[in-house]
Amino acid sequence: MERHAMVATADTRGLILYSSKSLPACYLLETELKKRGIPFEKRDLSVEANSHQLTEDLARVGKMGGSIPMPVAEVDGVLIEGATLREIERRMR
Repeated sequence: MERHAMVATADTRGLILYSSKSLPACYLLETELKKRGIPFEKRDLSVEANSHQLTEDLARVGKMGGSIPMPVAEVDGVLIEGATLREIERRMR
């Protein structure tokens, strides 16, 4: 079962992937995006500024605290928690 949620942000610059090096799901999604030639901006959550930006974006839409399904992708201003390749491709059409 896929677990994801979508929330809108003000950013509309294509695909941004918030990910962590320590999570296999993040690594696998990055690998699949690269294999398919889908361009994306990677924002490593071990960098405090990236983590802070994601937290702010989620808080702006009422998502505060609790665990966030990873990876998180932002496609044309919409955050997708627990993002999958299928969901990203669907949103990018």
